[in-house]
Parts: sequence; C-alpha cells; structure tokens
Amino acid sequence: HMDVLMFDQPAGVGYSYVNSSSCYPQDVQQSTAQLAGAFEALYGVTALGLAGKPLTIVGESYGGTYVPLVAQALLS
Repeated sequence: HMDVLMFDQPAGVGYSYVNSSSCYPQDVQQSTAQLAGAFEALYGVTALGLAGKPLTIVGESYGGTYVPLVAQALLS
C-alpha cells in the first residue's frame, strides 16, 4: 500500500488557488516554504497515518529546482 500526494506548486498554477492574492508566493523561497509547510502539516495529521512513513519527493519541469529545495527545507 502506498500513499500518493500531488501538489500543484507554487500556489496559483494548474488547478491550485488561494483565497487571497497575498498568499501567492513572490519567489522560490516563499513557494518552497509553502510546500514544505504543506508536507509538515499533512504528516502531522494523525488520522492520515502518514507519520513515520517514507517520503519520496519527485517533480517535473521546474522540479529540478524546487524538489531539492523542499527536501532541504524538510531535512533542516
């Protein structure tokens, strides 16, 4: 059994949206912080059962930039 989480990242691309335009990230650092925060929040929800499970982060297109950055953010 494997869990799969998919994110449109950064906020405002693809099907993603925010309730306030102030939530759109202005640079890579902000979008990295948002994505890392989403992972941390989801892994913190006990009912989802994600805590303690391995995490593999993959991406496409600009993923060559944001995947290493979010992985670094989560590890630190």
